[in-house]
Amino acid sequence: MPVEMKVWEKIDPLVERGRFEEAIQLLEGQIQKCDNPEDLCKVARRLAHLYRSGLKKKGIPRAISYALMAGQAYVKVGRVAPAIAMLSWLKEIPEAKSQVKELEKLVSETFSFSPAGVQFKPTDENMPVPTPFQKIKGFVTFDQEDVELSREQWRETVNHRATLFSTLKPQEVAKLIQMATIRDIGPGMVLFREGDQPFAFYIVVDGEMELTSSVGFKKTFREGDFFGEVALFGKMPRTATLKSKQGAKVLEFSEKDLKKCFKQMPNLETRILNFFEFRLFLNVASRGEFFKSFTEDELEKVWDFMTPIHVPAERVLLEQGAASDRFFFVVKGFCEVQKDDWVITRLGPGQFIGEMGMIHRAPRTAKVVAMTDCQLLECHTTTFQELCEQFPKIRRILEEISKMREPDEEITDKVVID
Repeated sequence: MPVEMKVWEKIDPLVERGRFEEAIQLLEGQIQKCDNPEDLCKVARRLAHLYRSGLKKKGIPRAISYALMAGQAYVKVGRVAPAIAMLSWLKEIPEAKSQVKELEKLVSETFSFSPAGVQFKPTDENMPVPTPFQKIKGFVTFDQEDVELSREQWRETVNHRATLFSTLKPQEVAKLIQMATIRDIGPGMVLFREGDQPFAFYIVVDGEMELTSSVGFKKTFREGDFFGEVALFGKMPRTATLKSKQGAKVLEFSEKDLKKCFKQMPNLETRILNFFEFRLFLNVASRGEFFKSFTEDELEKVWDFMTPIHVPAERVLLEQGAASDRFFFVVKGFCEVQKDDWVITRLGPGQFIGEMGMIHRAPRTAKVVAMTDCQLLECHTTTFQELCEQFPKIRRILEEISKMREPDEEITDKVVID
């Protein structure tokens, strides 16, 4: 049964009057009745804070126990941000070293990469001690040698959709969450402004953050949402201003700490940069004209047919008269289209390059040069056929683009990057 509203209404007045033991007794009477992890998250978290702040040193052991319980419950319901926040809270208590290690292992194993087709093998080894508030079925291990650690069968409740952690190995997630810093953002407080240089990326733990730009873009981030990593890893100024609505709590991952981490784990940098390229594509494609009919699931599948490439400024991308064996999608930077030494157009984020030659199976009619450093997605002709078989509307879109493109078209629209 859910915790009664009248119980919560009594807690704050008791705390304000310094009657912590009564507030604790009231909540502990309710925790035995919790029959779902969401209620358990809320009650156990509040009890951890009450024991630590109200009973000071003598309340530390119980504070640690309830914080661990809250963290485990957050993991069970797939709420990664508050689970990490509870972990950070525990790290502030010197006596909680073993619980920190336990929760860190649980978070990193549960929210990390899960290869497709992996077979689960229940075992009885290292079984955690059950509590009255959770049902743990056992541990599972993976046959693939690429995954060294086991993880609990809570995974089935976790949503891994397009999250950074789900692209990493357990030990890489563990390394990342060790550097997370909790920041409280007051009501209306600005975290960063449009034009600022990025120095961190963030995850919302609690509350809401609102992103707004000078071009009229608006987006709200809520618990579990990542933001800021695209500008950070793309080394771009912020394209919008971010502030809290009624106040929020976020996890901050600073560039300084990330650089130290990458020196120790080079593969982690590679995986995160791959995720950055994916997120950059989703940002640009979802807000562009050409992919507006695609769902996010479809965009994720389109991504699988593309190869991310980096093209430095002044590099020739396509030569006039060359064979048309591939096309490109621009996710960052600008390219110049030249014909007979004349500049005929400029293409930027959200635009295709070379699709006309692919569609008409004709030699390149123009030369394309990178004006700036560019992040592109490349699709080869062999892959293109498979892509069109799965998404016939891709061919129709490209055919429409080739008909509509004007010779003097210039793309200057600003793309908002989270």
